[in-house]
Amino acid sequence: MNNGNVTFKAYMMEQPRLLPPDLGELIPEDHLVRVVNRLLEAIDPDASCMRMKEDRGAEKPWPHPAYNVQIGTEGQFVVGYSLHQRAGDPGCFIPHMEQQHWPQGRKPKRASGDAAYGSEENYTYLEAYAMQNYLKNNTFYQETHPPRKPERVQKVSFRSENFPYDPHQDTFICPAHRSMTYRETRPYRTENGYISERRYYECSECATCPLKPQNTRAKGNRRIQVSFRLREYRRQARENLLSEQGIALRKQR
Repeated sequence: MNNGNVTFKAYMMEQPRLLPPDLGELIPEDHLVRVVNRLLEAIDPDASCMRMKEDRGAEKPWPHPAYNVQIGTEGQFVVGYSLHQRAGDPGCFIPHMEQQHWPQGRKPKRASGDAAYGSEENYTYLEAYAMQNYLKNNTFYQETHPPRKPERVQKVSFRSENFPYDPHQDTFICPAHRSMTYRETRPYRTENGYISERRYYECSECATCPLKPQNTRAKGNRRIQVSFRLREYRRQARENLLSEQGIALRKQR
């Protein structure tokens, strides 16, 4: 019913209510808006989009809202955990350690973890708190399990971590026995704000090198970045992990 500019809703005397108790009753059960509403209610606004391990190998691995859960153990007992909104593990190590409540404020004497945690930032943190370094890094397995097949041996020889270094000339030698000289130093900042230095080395003779297709995909010369501090930390970690104590810790993980 319309009375001038005002529209009135028709109402019957036997009608118990003018409007339904819940306005959702006006929407059909199979309406698309109900599907969207259920999805929105299930989403945690504080979660981050992450790819799940169970989706590995999937044709279309869609990310899911999730948290990165870090768990710390001692003697195979869980002693602490923390939740993080970042997918990568390296940047979660220090925030996880800082969130734990240690007995009498004492941090552990040693820290062990898989290769995801072996970053310069995390190694520096362990050194600052006098914790023994048993964190693996992404080259530990290759260093302790050298390849045997000739084609594999040749392939890994082109990795920059396998290039011989001449400290007197400050140069690296590539598999073609050509020198890679120092070019510049750049700062590198992590998600947590840690700043490290990366030294860049470059070969000037790649254009005429017969091994260039195997050595680099770049149009120009092969260029590598090196952190000598990280290399030293990795050396310490490797020695610790290969010790009796390190082997025992790895077996407990």
